[in-house]
Amino acid sequence: MKNMQGAIVMITRIVAYYCLFYGLVKVSAIFRGAWAIPNGIIAAALLVLGGIAFYLIRKKLFSGVFVVVAIILISALRFYETRLVHLIQSWVS
Repeated sequence: MKNMQGAIVMITRIVAYYCLFYGLVKVSAIFRGAWAIPNGIIAAALLVLGGIAFYLIRKKLFSGVFVVVAIILISALRFYETRLVHLIQSWVS
């Protein structure tokens, strides 16, 4: 059981730093000429998810449910990112 808790702690940290890094990558893409609104929405979502993860780390509140949900959300975002960006851009324009 102790190993499982250690894995949850480690994955929560990975999620936090990954979301921070990838959110900043999306923000930098906006400055390099990518569509602002879709990439801004994705960046905001990633930064919020990362902020929640950092909050959980700071308060030492580690949850397996958060880890599973975060991994599913990040994986779905990476898989459908191009479609999502085009869909949001078509709604905006």
